[in-house]
This record gives sequence, structure tokens and C-alpha cells, in this order.
Amino acid sequence: MKLNFLPEIAPISEKISKLAKTKPSKIACGFGAVPLRADFSYWRTMPRLSLHEALMLSVGLDPKSYSHDHLNDMQKRKKKYEPLWSALQFLLDRREVFRRFYPVGPSGYMSMSFPTLKRALETYGVELDHEFMEALAVRCPDAKHAQETPSSSKGLSSQERQTLLKLIAGMASEQYRFDPHQQRSEAIKNIQDDLERVGLPMDAKTVRKWVRQAAELISDDYWKQ
Repeated sequence: MKLNFLPEIAPISEKISKLAKTKPSKIACGFGAVPLRADFSYWRTMPRLSLHEALMLSVGLDPKSYSHDHLNDMQKRKKKYEPLWSALQFLLDRREVFRRFYPVGPSGYMSMSFPTLKRALETYGVELDHEFMEALAVRCPDAKHAQETPSSSKGLSSQERQTLLKLIAGMASEQYRFDPHQQRSEAIKNIQDDLERVGLPMDAKTVRKWVRQAAELISDDYWKQ
């Protein structure tokens, strides 16, 4: 007869089982657990990062240490008003922030290149793990360095600016059906959505500003057609 089958042991086994369920995870008190630490020498070589990968790396965790499904399970616990350790709650809250700027495709959230991700993180002011910041710096030369190069130190000439506005005018009017005479236009929202899909988020106010400037180049005869 096995020892754990004895009647006297059964109540103790139940207590042990309950205690095992309340055992905190390795990151319950923070993100400093060495076994879960990301190998940034590997991850910084990736061409693009998924939302889950970027989320975990932003706090120094290996993306494989906690799966997307694991985070969903924690979210379900939260909805049931079950208490979560502060570090786990922080991770869920940060995931909601990342969902705001990660582009969505037909099959879910798309991946992002390092430069695009860096710009988004700076825009949202996300505090990052120091090794992840170093990885971003390696993959994305900073603005100061870029300005020191002859090609990037020059601004657009008036002719180049005019050419770009013409391109915007043609695409906005013919492909998105933008009409500056309409009070409300779906074109601005559609352009903004397409920019997000390709990993180049831009607020609607900025899109509207440049599209309207570009539309001024089109003659009035075009709008009367």
C-alpha cells in the first residue's frame, strides 16, 4: 500500500495541493528572476518582433517564459476578481498599451521592425529594461548620429516637397476618394488605418493636415467632375 493512500495522510495531501495552487510565480515580486531573463544577444538579431515578444522583452523577460495563452489565463482570473501579484498586473496593463500601437492584420496583431517599434515606444513613453534599450539603440542609430551624415542633415528642397505633395494628392483623391469640399470624409480614417497596418502609425490630425495641403495643388475643375 502506498503511503499517500492511508486515510491519515489524505487531509494533509489536500492541504499540500491547495498550497501548491497558491504558490506565486517566479515573477510575482518583480522581473529580476535570472532563469526567466531574456538572451538579448539572440533577440536583437531578429528582423521583427511580435507584440508578445516586444512586451516580454520590454521588461527583460524571455518571451518563451510566459506564453500568450498564459497571459490570457491571468486576464480571465482578473475578470473573476481574483487577486493578481503586482508584477503580473503590471504585465497585463502594459500589454494593453502595446495593443494600442501594434498594427492589426487579417490574422491578428502583426510584427514590427525595430525602428518602427522604437518610434512607437518613444511616442507612448514606455519605460524599458536597460538591455532592451541597448538592443534598440544597436538596431536603430539615434537621431543625433543620423543628423551628422551629409545626406540626412539637409532638409527637403521646395521642389522635393512639392513632388511629395503631388504624390499624396494623387493617391488621396484617386485611391481614397478624398474630397476637401466634404465636411466628413472616410478617406482620412482609411489612410490612417492603412498606415497602422504597415507599422507607420500617424494621428488623424497629421494625416488630415498633409492631405488637405496636397489637395490644394489639384485644380477646381477636377472636383467639379
